[in-house]
Amino acid sequence: MKFTIAATLIATLPLLSAPAEDIKPLSADGSLAGYSLVWHDEFDASAVNTNEWYFRTGERLLSLQKPENVSVADGMMHLALKKEAAGKLHYTAGGLISKRTFKYGYYEARFRCPKAAGWHTSFWTMSYTPPKKPGEDYAQSVESGKAKNQRAQEIDICEQDAVNNRSYSAGVIDWSGQHGKKSENFGRIYYRDSVPDFAAGFHVWGCEFTPAEVKFFLDGKMTHKTDATKFPHGEQNVWLTSVAVLWGNPKKPDHVDDAALPASADFDWVRVYEKGKP
Repeated sequence: MKFTIAATLIATLPLLSAPAEDIKPLSADGSLAGYSLVWHDEFDASAVNTNEWYFRTGERLLSLQKPENVSVADGMMHLALKKEAAGKLHYTAGGLISKRTFKYGYYEARFRCPKAAGWHTSFWTMSYTPPKKPGEDYAQSVESGKAKNQRAQEIDICEQDAVNNRSYSAGVIDWSGQHGKKSENFGRIYYRDSVPDFAAGFHVWGCEFTPAEVKFFLDGKMTHKTDATKFPHGEQNVWLTSVAVLWGNPKKPDHVDDAALPASADFDWVRVYEKGKP
């Protein structure tokens, strides 16, 4: 009983357990000076802090997203990737979505991607409304442009397809339909083979979002930027997710590597900074 009570208390502790002034954006050139930490999770508790996070649920591509596949242990948040029956699907995965929303600032996360082929692991931002019914994934209606609350951007800070562990993409998707299109991409770049093996170790992805620009970072170095004046801006939640997919190398038939399962995507921490706020 004592352990159960202690675990519950730890799981609901505020995220800001470390002095905010000790945590700074990872920047190799000092370009992110002036930002202060406003929200973070170091995943040092014994369970997901449900005061701060929604679980991503419902069917997404080839996997069912389940809260049971999300755990916090050993100072990390783990998204379990499994081959198991899930209705008409054959795989399960998971994800977290922040309950708090943010807008302009610097977003940063440190994580390791799964080695098993067939998984799409991502760190991104987009507005979110929780499901109205158990098991629904309201995000799917947002992503299709049908949700009434979706009027702004999706910023993909990292989208990594494990069919090639040395690859990822980053960019912005505008879901506003301002030009009569369901969605428009801005500044998306695909990096292949010129980057590290993201399954071999942890790396830090970041994004600075301002009224003028969106800048993308990998391990403290800016990789590219795009014009933010071309699409409308709105509040956004932080997403940490992994799903089963059939995307990747066009020269090789894609598949989920069942022999490498179970596997996991492992997140060390996630942080949000803003200027002019303590």
